[in-house]
Amino acid sequence: MMKWFSSILLSVLVLIGLREYPVAATVLASSILCGYCAWTLAEPMAKLVFIYPLFCFWLSQQFTVYDFFEIGDGPAYFAVMDDILPRLTTYDYRGLLALMALAGPKYLNLGFLPTAFLPNLFFDAPGSVVYQLTQVYTHVALVGLLLSLTVKWDVIGERYRCPIFLFMLVSPGYLALVSYPTRHHVTAFAIFLLFISVEACLQKQTVSRLLALFVAVGLIFFCKAGLLPFFVLYLIVRLHNPERRLVNVLLGGVLIGAMIYTYQYVRQLYDARFATETIGVFKDASLGPLMPIYKYVMAIVSPFPYYKYSVVVNTIAYGGNWLLLLLFVPAGMTGLWLFLRVLLNPLKLWRHDEDTKRLFAYGGIMSLSILGGSTGFLMYILVFMPFFAPLFRISDYNVQPVTVLAALLLLNVVVLVLNGENLFDYL
Repeated sequence: MMKWFSSILLSVLVLIGLREYPVAATVLASSILCGYCAWTLAEPMAKLVFIYPLFCFWLSQQFTVYDFFEIGDGPAYFAVMDDILPRLTTYDYRGLLALMALAGPKYLNLGFLPTAFLPNLFFDAPGSVVYQLTQVYTHVALVGLLLSLTVKWDVIGERYRCPIFLFMLVSPGYLALVSYPTRHHVTAFAIFLLFISVEACLQKQTVSRLLALFVAVGLIFFCKAGLLPFFVLYLIVRLHNPERRLVNVLLGGVLIGAMIYTYQYVRQLYDARFATETIGVFKDASLGPLMPIYKYVMAIVSPFPYYKYSVVVNTIAYGGNWLLLLLFVPAGMTGLWLFLRVLLNPLKLWRHDEDTKRLFAYGGIMSLSILGGSTGFLMYILVFMPFFAPLFRISDYNVQPVTVLAALLLLNVVVLVLNGENLFDYL
């Protein structure tokens, strides 16, 4: 843990010492934290983390129509920060509580706070690129903290640490995530912290572990409170023990309540109009019980269909950044590869070992939360994918990447034909 603190301190000194060169400072500070991750993981493959700050810098240079302040939800985030930051700097906590009571905890965009606050703390008149690279720095700092706690509490075996934490830094989906103004890198941090802290507490209760669990629950409440019932559902599965009948009866009652809640949460999926408007590209979709699988696939491959990229690249969603937009193709392939492996072999993978049993159960149950809302972006499901990253180390029950590629190509063709569109309109 002290080594993580030391790397943070060294990175902050770099940010202060190079304040006249903010771009170089943020890239170097992020590289220092990547060095900590590589050293801690202690595998040759871990050196891939050094791609992270360099690739993110390259991404930041590719916006040609809109910049970091303007793309995605950026305008909305920065508008909210204009309300939040003055109250924080003047210690107006009563005003913050009033805002939260009026608009709900999600309104505070707690996860975006570091991105909005830190650049002006370290630099004078920072530009959009500096804000983007500060978010990159914040993300690797949070991932480094998760890695430090995972190693300290030994809640995930060494075999699976490298693929999990590399996924959170250099997978195409996460590289795209931190290129947008977003709060969801902190949501991803909270979801992972919740897992390792509750697993650590089940092993042994200490003040630090209980504090981490309290912080994780608090962050989930502010970032995405709808995840908490699914966390309760995971606890029920995790704590089940055939030998404890009374406990199982109580857990069964809670499970029934959780299942009723989940049903109410996702039943709108079976409305064809809802499906057409919010979760897919097929007109008048009516897939009945297959709708959840359809929802997962649409979330994983979004933005979809790929043949329309030339139309959307110059919109406010991508800012003319072809590199950013194209990241969603390998991100979709990776996500679909993970999803198909689990879908085709759920029981065999469940029984693989204790680590994957817990990781897959948590990731799978928590990901059910995507079923009740609209899916406009891969990011909604991306935050649950690291829990399936151990599949990169498991050779059994594999799905060939060429199969995934063929499935994606076929899906594009099917959408093109069913929607009566002409491919040459997009070339």
